[in-house]
Amino acid sequence: MRHIRHPDSRLWIALALGLWQGLVAEGLFFAWAQCRQVEQTLASDFKLIALLGDGVDEERQNMARERLLFQPDTRSVEFIPRERALEGLASREPDLARAAGLLGESPLPSGFEVKLTVDGLSRLSRWVEAAGKIPEIVRVEYRAPQAQAVLQARADKLYL
Repeated sequence: MRHIRHPDSRLWIALALGLWQGLVAEGLFFAWAQCRQVEQTLASDFKLIALLGDGVDEERQNMARERLLFQPDTRSVEFIPRERALEGLASREPDLARAAGLLGESPLPSGFEVKLTVDGLSRLSRWVEAAGKIPEIVRVEYRAPQAQAVLQARADKLYL
C-alpha cells in the first residue's frame, strides 16, 4: 500500500513551525520582561550607607554630600542624622534601640543614604572605593547579597 501525501502538507508543516517559533519567541520575550522587572525592583531598593566620622561639622557634611553627588552613577544622596538613624533602628529592632537609648546620646553615626543608577550597580566596587577616599567618610556599607541579586538579574536578562 502506497502512502498518499496531501498536496498541502508542506504548507501545514511550515505553518506549524512558524507557530512554534512564535511561541518560543513570545516565551523568551516574557522571560526577558520578567528579568527586567526584577532587576528594576531590586535596583530601586538598593542603597549604600556612607558613614561620617565623629566631629564632622555642617560645612564638611555639605562638602561630603556634594562629593558623593558628583560621583559617577549617583542618583540621590540623603543625609541621615544620628537621631534619625536611632529611630530607624527602633522601628526594626526595638530591644536593641532601647539598649542603645540607655547610653544617652545616640551611639550611631550620622551618614548618607546613597542610591545609585541601575547601570552604576555594575561599577559598585569602583564607586565604593572612590567614596572611601572622601576624608569625611569613614566607611561605606551595603548589603552584598542584594547587590549580587541585582547583578544576577541583569546577567539573566542579557542572556535571554
